[in-house]
Amino acid sequence: MLAEYTDADGKTKYEILDGLQRLNAIVGFIENAFSWGDKYFDITQLARAKQAEDEKEFVGYHGDALLDKEICANEISTHKVVGIDREAKILGVSVEDYCRKIIGFIKSSKLSPALVSSVLSNIDIIDYHSMSVIRIKIPAQSEISYLDDDVYERQYNDTIKVESHKTVMAIAKRF
Repeated sequence: MLAEYTDADGKTKYEILDGLQRLNAIVGFIENAFSWGDKYFDITQLARAKQAEDEKEFVGYHGDALLDKEICANEISTHKVVGIDREAKILGVSVEDYCRKIIGFIKSSKLSPALVSSVLSNIDIIDYHSMSVIRIKIPAQSEISYLDDDVYERQYNDTIKVESHKTVMAIAKRF
C-alpha cells in the first residue's frame, strides 16, 4: 500500500505501508541476505541502497546473478512493491474483498476518530507498473491524532511513541 502525503515544500510524496509483509524481510532482500530465483537485487538500481552500501551499512552482492533492471525498478525507498493482486491471490480473495479487509482494519483500529474518517475518505486504487496498489492520501490534520490514546511522531524514517508529556504538548501546539 502507498500512503500519499505532501511534504513541507508542498511536494507530493509516497510512503510504503507494509500491510501484511515484514519489513525486515524486504530490507534483507535489498541487502542481499537472500536471493530471489537464485538472483540478487542490484543495489545500483536504487540510489538509497547504493548509498547505504557506500556508507558500510551493509555489503551488497556484486556478482553476475543480478535481477533484471525492470524488477529492481519496482523498488521504492527500500520497499518491494508487489501490488494487492498478489496479496489477494495468496489469501484466496478478490481484490475488492482484500480492499474491504483493509478498510475494515482501519475502521476497527484504535486510531482517533478524526484520523480514521480522514483516511477512509482518501483511499483509492492506482495502477503502478501493471500492479494494483492501494493509495491512501493522508491530508494534514487539524488536531492531534492518537493510536490507542498514545501519541506518535515521525522522526526521519521511524515512527516513535512519544513518552514525554512535554513533547505531546509541543506536538499539540502545531494545531
